[in-house]
Amino acid sequence: MRKRQKFAAFLIVLCVLMGGVLVMFGTPDVPTAQAAFTTPVASWPHSTDNSKWPVYFWTTDVITASAASEEYKLMNYEALDLHYVIDQGVVNTTTIKLQYSNDGSNWADGAAIVSANAADANEIVQHYNVGAYTRLYATLTNSNAITITVIALAK
Repeated sequence: MRKRQKFAAFLIVLCVLMGGVLVMFGTPDVPTAQAAFTTPVASWPHSTDNSKWPVYFWTTDVITASAASEEYKLMNYEALDLHYVIDQGVVNTTTIKLQYSNDGSNWADGAAIVSANAADANEIVQHYNVGAYTRLYATLTNSNAITITVIALAK
């Protein structure tokens, strides 16, 4: 009987100690959900040793109508640093958005990297990358020629 009492006392002390540890250190934080992939990002834990450069979506291409860029299989990359240069001759308001696909045929719209552009532009932006295939789509409002370059660093 004495052994049972000692064992019960040991269990009580152990439970009290474990409760004290939880009170002192708290419970682990539950991670919050990530923002939708269409939100531009500044940094997150991406692989620094797995990068692909350059990814030429457009290279000084002259376009006069809405069109898709070259598509790339970028499923091993989480982020894209996109450097775009738009040379507007006569203004042709332009929107360029990311598009993603898992089969290379059916495309879903992602974030706009530039919206309603009506002047020369030269910027670098960063966005999430999802899916197996990635391309850009430029929407133009008229048939005036623009020259467009978009080069990416996938990481």
